[in-house]
Amino acid sequence: MVFSSMLFLWIFLPLVLAAYYLSPRKIRNGILVFFSLLFYAWGEPIYILLMLCSVLVNFMGGIFMEDHKTHRKGILWGTVLINLGLLGYFKYFNFLAEIIGKILPGGLGNLSIPQVALPIGISFYTFQALSYVIDVYRGQTAADHHFGRLALFLSLFTNITEGPISRYDQLAGQAFEGHRADYRQFTFGAQLILWGLFQKMVLADRAALLVSTVFG
Repeated sequence: MVFSSMLFLWIFLPLVLAAYYLSPRKIRNGILVFFSLLFYAWGEPIYILLMLCSVLVNFMGGIFMEDHKTHRKGILWGTVLINLGLLGYFKYFNFLAEIIGKILPGGLGNLSIPQVALPIGISFYTFQALSYVIDVYRGQTAADHHFGRLALFLSLFTNITEGPISRYDQLAGQAFEGHRADYRQFTFGAQLILWGLFQKMVLADRAALLVSTVFG
């Protein structure tokens, strides 16, 4: 789902805002997690399981590092390797299979190597997860014992496909707790969205026509 699409602007985003502001404050994180997973599932539902697996690995990694301080470094390295292993598999499997096929005598022969699809946003939420567990290891943030809050940090639909990569302590206090957005903040956010749409649809998309013509 593209942020500048009519589906997002006229259906998805209004539904999120309505559900968020009409719901009790204590369940608003859950509302955002639900819509974030729905947003992610729009393109590839099966990879929700991969995202939830990533959340679970880093959730348990953070807690284990706090509970088992003498093994913190080993737990950190294990968590980091799982994160990078998942990212590396989905991002580089096809590339490595192609290289190996060219190096081996006769290629891969009759072997049928399945193509691995790259999950949307896996780089963003993997590196956000790494920033979280590394900060827990360094003592810069406490391990979160609320699964839903960490799930929101890693799956939030506003940055799952485009970023930026955020630090956990930048969002945990101001965004995931309290939810005291007032009219001034809401209108400022709406202005930023409209300005971004202008830059995308009026400037970038029009410039793309010229650029495509030149490179063509």
